[in-house]
Amino acid sequence: MDKQEQQSGGTESKYVYEHLLLKPTVCLKGTVNSVQNCPFIKSKPSMDCVVCYKTQLNQIQQTPKPYVHCIQKPKVTQKIRSDRIEACKRMAHLTGSTCMLCLLPQN
Repeated sequence: MDKQEQQSGGTESKYVYEHLLLKPTVCLKGTVNSVQNCPFIKSKPSMDCVVCYKTQLNQIQQTPKPYVHCIQKPKVTQKIRSDRIEACKRMAHLTGSTCMLCLLPQN
């Protein structure tokens, strides 16, 4: 997991960018709390996900709408990476704040 945060202009607001790799399992969503009871499926690729959102006093805000994008890891291209970063930058620009997400690496 990769996580970056930016304080928004001296307020209690932050913009958060998270990059996650999710491994597939054999269990239904929300049914097991332990990896031992729910093994990973090694024959399926991980899901590569990016989530961007704004927080106010450490609570996720619904405006601007959080950005979530997931795709199987082998299908991630440079264009997808760039599009994700641009989507996160647009979120921060919509609110008129300074933008740490604008400084995200372009790789």
